[in-house]
Amino acid sequence: FSKLAAEGITLDIHSFSIIALLKELESLMSHKVEAKGIKLQIKRSPDLANNYRGDAIRLKQILINLINNAIKFTHKGGIIVTISPEKYNYVKFNISDTGIGIDDEHKPRLFQRFEQADSSTTRKFGGTGLGLSICKSLTELMGGEIGVDSTVGQGATFWFTVKLEEGTLVANKEPLPACKDDKQSLHSKNLVALIVDDNPVNLKLTSLILKKSGFLIHLAENGLVALELLKQHSVDVVFMDCLMPEMDGFEASKEIHKNPQWKNLPIVALTANSMEEDKQKCLDAGMNFFLSKPINKNDFSFILSQIFGNEGGLE
Repeated sequence: FSKLAAEGITLDIHSFSIIALLKELESLMSHKVEAKGIKLQIKRSPDLANNYRGDAIRLKQILINLINNAIKFTHKGGIIVTISPEKYNYVKFNISDTGIGIDDEHKPRLFQRFEQADSSTTRKFGGTGLGLSICKSLTELMGGEIGVDSTVGQGATFWFTVKLEEGTLVANKEPLPACKDDKQSLHSKNLVALIVDDNPVNLKLTSLILKKSGFLIHLAENGLVALELLKQHSVDVVFMDCLMPEMDGFEASKEIHKNPQWKNLPIVALTANSMEEDKQKCLDAGMNFFLSKPINKNDFSFILSQIFGNEGGLE
């Protein structure tokens, strides 16, 4: 808070997947809501873009503060987070709970430093009274505003807006939410992946991750070999290293999408470089998705859900 008050925080603007952010948020909060015996639902408008440009870390910080606040004051029922796009590149977030609510007298003080509804609130529920003030400062830093609608005994809805332009981190494909109750396996789909990398360790690691979920695998040590393999085999997805001898991943991706037969073939960039200009170079070359090395299973699972929909998560 001292950094915010002294204007010592600057935003780290980059393209990010809001779908991944919401999934991470749900995972982070799940144990807390389960411990209280309440439910957390996250709903997003169908008009919401997949990717935006903004400070994902600060956005997540606001959401965590507001959801934690809702959990603290909710003893039964649950919390619903809704996200929807607004005019002029704004996105609105609502965090609604079925908690104790807030009376009109105390609403104006909620976003001030070290304030809670009253002193008994601090004794009963704890906290410093800084969380909502930090949310207000961060929201305003991102060009938005924050507020609350509430009636005592009928819960509360904290809402905020932030300005987010649409980003281009991954292709504009709408992934379906993971279905935890009836998740189909990729084994039944007989999918084929082509992995292109000149590093034997990377080839082995990527192959192991995909084989466990039922993929058939073809391997290539550079772009030239990859193009020859594509002529011989039907492939559903390509995992492409960027820097390789003879033909690198950028040139290979351009050649792949020049061919009408392969123009819709999804290409996932594999690179140790995660700077914004490196991502843009991958997109300019025709790569549709981006994975930073070292690669982990969760990143793979998210990308596969982007490409193959509800059945895309790794087992």
